[in-house]
Amino acid sequence: MDGENSVSTKICAVVNPAADNGRAGKNWPDIRRRLEERGFEICQELTRYPGHARRLAVKALENGFDTVLAVGGDGTFSEVAEAFYQKRQGENNHAEKRMRIYPLGSGCDLALYFNLKPGDALSDKFAVQGTSAEIDLIELNFSGIGSRRLTAVNIADLGAVAHSLRKVHSSGRKKNKFRYVSTALLAALKFSPFSVQISIDGSDFWQGDVLDVFLANGPTMAGGFPLCPPARVEDGLLDVVILPAIGKLNLIRAFLRAWRGKHLGLPYIEHYQGQEVMITTENGIPLEVDGDYIADLSSGQINFRLRPAALKMRI
Repeated sequence: MDGENSVSTKICAVVNPAADNGRAGKNWPDIRRRLEERGFEICQELTRYPGHARRLAVKALENGFDTVLAVGGDGTFSEVAEAFYQKRQGENNHAEKRMRIYPLGSGCDLALYFNLKPGDALSDKFAVQGTSAEIDLIELNFSGIGSRRLTAVNIADLGAVAHSLRKVHSSGRKKNKFRYVSTALLAALKFSPFSVQISIDGSDFWQGDVLDVFLANGPTMAGGFPLCPPARVEDGLLDVVILPAIGKLNLIRAFLRAWRGKHLGLPYIEHYQGQEVMITTENGIPLEVDGDYIADLSSGQINFRLRPAALKMRI
């Protein structure tokens, strides 16, 4: 069993080779070799389809690994985190198991939050000590996804941005912050507003037509876009950012201000905090979680619940 400042050298690496348009798969073999040269014993599992990282991480934890290294972007981190959360709910001996991350995706905002860059996992800090962290998770529940929960480590949203992600991911072109944001703006300019009712911690807070509703655990999305600067992954609060149905000129102004993280001061942008958010809306509204388009909702109600300090990590 590892102490607080020691590191297990036996690691199961759950690798998404398709991350960053396949660049993760090309770069991972060299990274693995260099980790093994530093004394780590690496068991490698490659993902093949959405949701596979969660299954592989669950298998690794059941096989006795204390450390699972998620290699990819926020979508991969989210799936591995879901496995940890799932096992933590059902086991009493889960306290010493920790997730680690290696950023090789197009959007790695959880890594950015901790100022972790590709290559840091090859440093002495990673090999010898590392830093322990406990972060909050967002648990999502809605009908149409079966009995399985979804877990977000960073940001989920309903609306125009989720719609735009289908285009970004299906284009096959390299994804970066500019492409994410420009595609989202173009999608929002064409997106039809939808009606929502939003309650926070059991109280009705907002009702009206919107272009997007964001649920933020961390402050940035799309590789550094400052969606919600006040958000912190360890503050025990879920931030809600509402983009109402505003005119095109105001929408462009909001996106330009958002590029600098100054949009929350605009009178037509709503920002709230809480721990549980219930959104009632129309059917067919797109949902994305941690940069991955999930589905168009087949139900008109979705619950977002913050789970404080739900994930143990070593950075």
